[in-house]
Amino acid sequence: MTEIASLVKIISQSKVNYTFKVEVWRDRKKQIKIIRVAPRPKEFKYSNGDRYLGDLKNNIRHGLGKYTYANGTEYIGYWQNGKMYGLGTLTYKNGAVKEGTWKNGKLVSSTK
Repeated sequence: MTEIASLVKIISQSKVNYTFKVEVWRDRKKQIKIIRVAPRPKEFKYSNGDRYLGDLKNNIRHGLGKYTYANGTEYIGYWQNGKMYGLGTLTYKNGAVKEGTWKNGKLVSSTK
């Protein structure tokens, strides 16, 4: 067993939520580490030319993602239940930017 392999042992793995518990030995003391790994982002191409690349929950935009509208406008940020929610940046094709906190698809607190 390599030195690294002797220090790290995967105790359990949940494929549903991508959480790993790792047992690490340092200076003869056992430490338990929790490692969360984000699932691979999904890509959707819509019939109107829009595209989405990011996290999903029940096949709905949820988590971190990038939505590119067919007209060139782009939103990068967080989603909740298919709507812009949390920190995000909307950049229009002409270069105008809306950045801040979003709730239910609307900008509620601007940082720009």
